[in-house]
Amino acid sequence: MATTYNAMSQAEVLTQVVRLTGLNSADAGELAMMYAALSSAAVAVCNYRNWWFLQTSDTFETVADTDSYDLTAAGGGSMADVKSIQRVVYNSDSSSSRQRLKLLSYNDYLEIVDRETTSGTPRTYTPFGLNTIYLHPTPNAAETTKVHYTKRHPKFVAGAADGDLIIPGDYHYPIYVGGATWLL
Repeated sequence: MATTYNAMSQAEVLTQVVRLTGLNSADAGELAMMYAALSSAAVAVCNYRNWWFLQTSDTFETVADTDSYDLTAAGGGSMADVKSIQRVVYNSDSSSSRQRLKLLSYNDYLEIVDRETTSGTPRTYTPFGLNTIYLHPTPNAAETTKVHYTKRHPKFVAGAADGDLIIPGDYHYPIYVGGATWLL
């Protein structure tokens, strides 16, 4: 028979790590070690593959004559957790003119932009850094753009919201508690 676990709050996870390791959560140094171990365990699991619970999407509005978009600000800041972009769809509100954009490397983007300055309906997107994308040609109108992406797991920090535990509840104990305990 398989063991089942209930979802845990961040405080409950920390309490279990303290219980199993004997570390003192009142000691700032030991607490920092526990948070680092919890973060490392979560990131290791999330980086192992593109798990279904890490897949999400959100939208932002393009601005005419603007080619660069900061995803941490786009969509009201809801895309600040982008790990990798899977797909970008321009004009996602319109079923008749919706267009899936093609990925273009940053070097190729720079070569095109150096040769030509065009505006119109974007056909390509280029990720830059962790949270920026460039659209080309530069949009000439405000349109809804949908980004499908893989989330990254946030770091464990004091006072973080329980919603930051993005791994499904059935796996909180074995991944967060078990992983952190093993690392400590």
